[in-house]
Amino acid sequence: MIIDISEQVFARLQYRELPEKNTMALSIKKQMISWLEQNVGEYYGEVEQDRSRVYTGAGWEWGTRSETVGDQFQTTWFVKIDDEAAATMFRLKFL
Repeated sequence: MIIDISEQVFARLQYRELPEKNTMALSIKKQMISWLEQNVGEYYGEVEQDRSRVYTGAGWEWGTRSETVGDQFQTTWFVKIDDEAAATMFRLKFL
């Protein structure tokens, strides 16, 4: 199951000054990846591809996708969890 987590990442960034934005984004990323590692499967590492960055583990991925839409550059965040029950638990925890 692929879950769009862009809103949760953006919500953490809203109303913050620029230097704090990166700290907040890292915080939610670390929280989610830690949860995935503890509840879904072992963390394997980071994979960087053209316009995307994905953190992978056994049965899960946490990543970003970037694309140009019209004249704007747009980034979205997602989590992909293979196990349906784990995906439901993730959604209950973070959404």
